Amino acid sequence: MFKKLFFSLSLLWFLSGCECLDCNQNNTFTVSPTYLSFTEVGEQHFFTVRSSMPWQLRELPAGYTFSAVKGEMGSIVVLVTMNIIHSNDHVVKVVASSGAEVEVTLAYHTSHPVPRSPESVTICPGRHSFSMTGVDNATGYLWQQSSDGNTWEPATGTRINPHYTTPVLSSNMYYRRSVTFADGTIVSSAALVTVLQVPCLSNSFSVSTDAWVNITVRVARDGGGNPIGDLSGTSTDSHTMCFMTYNLGANPALTPKQQMAFQGCPTDITVFGGWYQWGRKDATHTFRCDPTPNVTEDLRFTTERITNSGTAFNDVITGDDQGKFITTSASPWNWTVTHQNNSNLWGNGRAITDTPSGNVPTKGLQDPCPAGWRVPTQHEWALLGHEDGKMNTSGDLVSISASVTKIRSGLYWVRVSNGVVASSFNASSRNGYAIYDAATWEAVYPTPPDSGTSLISGDAPIPLLFLPATGFRDSSGPRTDVNVCGTYWSSTIGWMENCSFNLIFGNTFVSAADAGYRANGASVRCVKE
Repeated sequence: MFKKLFFSLSLLWFLSGCECLDCNQNNTFTVSPTYLSFTEVGEQHFFTVRSSMPWQLRELPAGYTFSAVKGEMGSIVVLVTMNIIHSNDHVVKVVASSGAEVEVTLAYHTSHPVPRSPESVTICPGRHSFSMTGVDNATGYLWQQSSDGNTWEPATGTRINPHYTTPVLSSNMYYRRSVTFADGTIVSSAALVTVLQVPCLSNSFSVSTDAWVNITVRVARDGGGNPIGDLSGTSTDSHTMCFMTYNLGANPALTPKQQMAFQGCPTDITVFGGWYQWGRKDATHTFRCDPTPNVTEDLRFTTERITNSGTAFNDVITGDDQGKFITTSASPWNWTVTHQNNSNLWGNGRAITDTPSGNVPTKGLQDPCPAGWRVPTQHEWALLGHEDGKMNTSGDLVSISASVTKIRSGLYWVRVSNGVVASSFNASSRNGYAIYDAATWEAVYPTPPDSGTSLISGDAPIPLLFLPATGFRDSSGPRTDVNVCGTYWSSTIGWMENCSFNLIFGNTFVSAADAGYRANGASVRCVKE
């Protein structure tokens, strides 16, 4: 009869009865057999260890019970009992004090098809669906969750179907699925759902006045030497503007190429920055913090919105109201009533159709840009992308039908999705336009590269700017067209006093003549005064 020695083999070093071994041989260490085959729950097999030195079991898998008994001639017999059906084989290591080790395979063979395990995934804050199918002859399913991969509990929500959708996740979580048959249960391998951490925009944020770039464009000039829009004439020259290389509220340490390469969530403020209502000095920060905006954003509005119901509202937002989006769903579609006709909050910069000597850019008291910087005018946005015949009262900059477009100003506009040249924008990717000077671009790509070409590799040209497709926030609150279009305010008032011009771009167009209601939220890219 065997005698049981101890319970937890993985925690102890022990020595076989070496007096029964061949003492003329040093460092004897054998394990046999090294392959155990199981076919049903409760089945038991053993392997024998003969050693003249201490040894230990390591990497004992869950779902098996291990115990040891003393065998013949001082050997140790390890009894292994399978407690649950397994979806894959396991390996136990028998390790001697000398460092020698032998692997023992615990194999499971069944007539049941081995169910597919869920796959690990990285997501933005929100839900994830494991699209798993049913298994033949299965009698039940149970999804489990674990915060550390060791301690398991029933998963939150509906957990007894072949498939499973997690709740809203803001931190990492492990999931696994057990499939029950008439003769036992198979437990899958664990899948880790890694949740990217998305920062929220606070009322104060980092600003760097060192992250800027001079952009020189080809322009026509009038008799006084002032830049004008029309390039159809022969009197062309150059004009230089200084733009910040990041959106206001974004991380100023990221270069344009790093912004394209950033692997955070598509709506992460790290690259997008804040959304501003025209004429307000503070950014609205709530738009980035909700992991499931389509589901719960309206609930936030009921507690954070300040409705524009006709009462006077100071145009300087202070205290707890900073960063809150002020909604309105009625004329004049402005966030302020008392100052709704004040067109100088951001300086009322020069429009495309203004005479060059008129409307010299000035910085308004409510301008959100740091000292020495201001919101660009409509004319300055237009200078980035005009081409012959397009700079007119309609304000079209350029029609962008190709992935790479060279325009008369001497710049290249390149459509970008997740860091590569893109044939079109995908709403689930980080999209935008990278702007290059012609010499830099053509030195690397004398002919247009194919879609899918990396723009973030070491040998890729360095862009002047990257304009992410930030979308906008509608005056009534919902965010719209994120990663579908980009919307950037100018300081120039629109055709009506409750509107202001902005730069807008999408898959096939770029225009500086879009006029939006001032209660809308759009991005800000500052220029130097």
